[in-house]
Amino acid sequence: MLDFRLQKGVAIYLAIIIMSVLLTISLGIATITINQIKISRGIEDSVVAFYAADSGIERILYDANCKSGCLGLSDGWTISSSEGEFSNGASYLTNITYVIDENLIKFKSTGEYKGVKRAIETSVPLPLVESPVWQLCAAAVAPTLTCKAAMLKAYMGYKFVPGVKGQVTKLCGYFGGSTLTVKLYDGGYQEKAQASISSNQAWVCQSITPVDVSEGSTYYVLAAFPVGTNRYCMRKRVDSAPFLPENCGTTIDIKSTALYFTVVTPLPPLDPAQLYYADNEMWGMVDIIFAY
Repeated sequence: MLDFRLQKGVAIYLAIIIMSVLLTISLGIATITINQIKISRGIEDSVVAFYAADSGIERILYDANCKSGCLGLSDGWTISSSEGEFSNGASYLTNITYVIDENLIKFKSTGEYKGVKRAIETSVPLPLVESPVWQLCAAAVAPTLTCKAAMLKAYMGYKFVPGVKGQVTKLCGYFGGSTLTVKLYDGGYQEKAQASISSNQAWVCQSITPVDVSEGSTYYVLAAFPVGTNRYCMRKRVDSAPFLPENCGTTIDIKSTALYFTVVTPLPPLDPAQLYYADNEMWGMVDIIFAY
């Protein structure tokens, strides 16, 4: 038979154990609750930081669009990194990376709010800068202009080397009242594009399907003069001193004039072995519009 007098204090032990279990459960629930509150607040802060980053992207895309659309491509898209802060304490910081090989501008905006950071990245194609070449400096480096009949059938133009990779988007001509075919050749004398151009002592350009050209490679742009009555124009210095090669302030180096004369009828395909190069006269005249 049990003697309950020997069981004194058991209730206290049971109460302590039960209270400990309840306390442990309560602390666990409290910890979970606190963490959930922190997560919830973190999500709210994260949303604010995200929208701050989004505002930074919107701002830099606006600046980029204004550079290319409002101020013109001549500004060269010189967009700098920017930062901003809002009345609620949120802020953003934007960075720009030019990826030339991929022809992209990459934008990254990092938003921050109460120590929480979120970032957004986007990219847009690099705007192409289009520029003529010989037209930019013709009058300055070779001020004497003459236009006359070709007398012989000929190809006239120039040899050039791009300083950067890009595209030839237009072919141009300056003739003495003739309609002629201007052709673009690669360094192996393979025809890459052509355009029919009518000019009477004024530069006229025609769009072509853009032709990719490589940095450091040689190309030729030549006008075909199929009959001797075609009128060509040429430039040279008063003292007939050499003025080629010439850069004309662009990314294209004009190496020399390229000429090919023949009496064969009709004008045969270009024979590179017959090309003649000169550094003191520009015959033709032809040009390209280069986009890069």
